[in-house]
Amino acid sequence: MEPRHLFEKKIVDALLDLDLTEYEAKTYISLVSKGRLNVLRISQLTGIPRERVYDALSSLKAKGWSELVSKHPMEYEAVAPDLALERTRNKILQKLKQRENEALSGLLMLYEQRFQISTEYTRVIFLGKPNVLSKINKMIEIAKAEMVIEALPIWTLSYVIENLRTASEKDVEIRILGSALDYSDLATLNELIDFAEVRCEKRARIHGAIIRDKDEVLQISFTPKRHGRLDGLNITKPIDVQGFLEAFDFHWRESQKIRDSREFKRIHQKEMEFTRIIGTIKKNQKVIWL
Repeated sequence: MEPRHLFEKKIVDALLDLDLTEYEAKTYISLVSKGRLNVLRISQLTGIPRERVYDALSSLKAKGWSELVSKHPMEYEAVAPDLALERTRNKILQKLKQRENEALSGLLMLYEQRFQISTEYTRVIFLGKPNVLSKINKMIEIAKAEMVIEALPIWTLSYVIENLRTASEKDVEIRILGSALDYSDLATLNELIDFAEVRCEKRARIHGAIIRDKDEVLQISFTPKRHGRLDGLNITKPIDVQGFLEAFDFHWRESQKIRDSREFKRIHQKEMEFTRIIGTIKKNQKVIWL
């Protein structure tokens, strides 16, 4: 048979895991073993100082593990182990549930805040010409310092030109970088030159971008035809916006300023002829395999 002191130590260790202190566990074991006891006798049996026995008994009573059965003399008795354990289990589960709710609510708040930060920079898609043009107009209306327009067909700007003019009158700087191969709307081009700085680059693209106040970019894909499709991707993440601006500034420095549509027409004809010549050379070029 296992020695009594080892047997009681195992019980004490188990009770410690059930939210009792060592003195409370030893006091309760003495009550279960001997029945009704007073403070002095408990102290003698357990070796716990008398003043600490009072504390242990008071705590055990509050936790539902013991009862005061006599005041004169003051004696205590153990509550039945199964009942005491059931009470403790319920209290532990209640406390655990409360802590779980507190932890969950706090953690969820932190978790949602993390996604609020990231969704601040969520990329939003605008499908179709009406949605894209509506977004462009809204960007122009709230612009405070600068609107940068890169590689969009000139015909697309005919839908927003009045808002661009109004923004210019409010001292919003407007820079437009088009393609020398874009001959879609000379009338709109002439109007834009009146209030915006317009430049052109030699290459043609199938996507462009509008940048507002270094705060957001609307990246736009389009078909070359005047009544073609427009789709947009709105980007607000600062590092991405900065990247678009740096790319635009590079192309802007390499482009040619346009003063009127006649000058643009000459550049356009020159680039079209150059493109035709290159196309002819490529067509007639012979590939020699070594």
